[in-house]
Amino acid sequence: MDRSLADHWIKASDDNCFKYAKMMCVKEGIMSGGSAGANLYAAVRYAKENNLGPNDKVVVIICDCIRHYTDNFFDKNWMAEKYLTPYESLHEDSHHLSDIKIKELNL
Repeated sequence: MDRSLADHWIKASDDNCFKYAKMMCVKEGIMSGGSAGANLYAAVRYAKENNLGPNDKVVVIICDCIRHYTDNFFDKNWMAEKYLTPYESLHEDSHHLSDIKIKELNL
């Protein structure tokens, strides 16, 4: 991979990938997988680190679906076996943009 082509990248743990994917399902009804969760996590982290405000826009690509994940990160026992924290603990990572629903965005 030619890393010089990227201006910035953020590495996401499995824990954050699955928490954010589940958050998209619970809050928005978007049935995505861990890769999309990684993209959303990175976007929220980027917004925090760069002090983005309510008038700033961040585009997130939802690149997969939940079809291959229904037996794992939606199962609390699977999450516990893998030592991953459940979605319910996500509220500690709040950002002023994280509570906005997609339908509320002026796109």
